[in-house]
Amino acid sequence: MVLAGVKSPQDAVEVAVRDFIARGHRTEARVATQEELRERTHREAHGPQDHRHGG
Repeated sequence: MVLAGVKSPQDAVEVAVRDFIARGHRTEARVATQEELRERTHREAHGPQDHRHGG
């Protein structure tokens, strides 16, 4: 609690939860970016393909 600069346990929990949520959003954004990069790299390597199904 001292390192976070809060005096009450309730405030300490709030700080910890806010940090957890912020880290989760950063992680999700980073993962999405990596997936997009992989898809783009795959498309560039294999050229445009028609992925429609049916006949």
